[in-house]
Amino acid sequence: MTPIEAIVAACFPTESVRSTTEPSQGNEKRTSIVTLSSGRQVVIQQSRSERSLETQFVLTREIIARTDVPVAAPIAAGALDGTPYLISEHVAGTDLHTQFTQYDQTDQREIAYAFGRVLGTLHDAFQFSRCGDVFATNGSLAVQPSTGDSWLRSYALAGIDALPDAFGRYREPLTNTINEANSSENLDARLYPWDLRPGNALVRDGELTAIVDWSQPKAAPPGLSVAKVSHLVAAWYGESPAQLHAALRSGYRSIRSLPSVSTVEQIAALTHSAVDSNGIITRPGYPEQRGMAAADFHRTHFDRILES
Repeated sequence: MTPIEAIVAACFPTESVRSTTEPSQGNEKRTSIVTLSSGRQVVIQQSRSERSLETQFVLTREIIARTDVPVAAPIAAGALDGTPYLISEHVAGTDLHTQFTQYDQTDQREIAYAFGRVLGTLHDAFQFSRCGDVFATNGSLAVQPSTGDSWLRSYALAGIDALPDAFGRYREPLTNTINEANSSENLDARLYPWDLRPGNALVRDGELTAIVDWSQPKAAPPGLSVAKVSHLVAAWYGESPAQLHAALRSGYRSIRSLPSVSTVEQIAALTHSAVDSNGIITRPGYPEQRGMAAADFHRTHFDRILES
């Protein structure tokens, strides 16, 4: 019996596995779309961290309870034979990452507006007492206490430290910019869905059907999320990024006031977008830019923030 079959047997005693497919993307979790014997489809994610999947389970449940943000409803989370798992309903749709550039400019602006509205809704619904990693405890969400320096400053510096040698010449000036910035911490800590982007969204007929990855959430000043999502939507894909930035901000303002974005928040957003969890330079756009083109995309944005 495979691990997927064992999980299905434990959670769906009257079902068996008819078929399984695995999407190609994903660094942290193994994701399987499973068709059960009844024809029902579910998504099973496996990870090394039970705490991470439990947090995703609780957060997704709370998003459904507090907001109208489209998500895949969680079914169960646990561990079987030492393998942590999360089961969610399967949501029909196409990976927005592959579709965004195929839309005309009007549809792209509507998608950007939708992302802004999603982020504003999350910020309106989830406020925390401090910044830090969000985790599940006894079925509720809490924030891991941070130590030492300002959380935002530490987070931005960690992003700089993770830059590969291709961006080595930016480490010192970016660090100096952070050290010279106003060190006061914005204590308005809101949910920071750090990977809210088209690559983690499904669309159908031009509408968002689900945001599908809520792993490793954090609490952070709202300007950080605005900077990160704006970069991963408007700058990442847009031939007309200014229009997409404006649409995203408009979507956010339809829910709540738009926060200011500090230089430190912008640097944190850019550096944490430039490399993935394996230290590999990320590939903007679709078709994805690779090699020198991808590196130049990130260099352009580093130069912009340093020259501003």
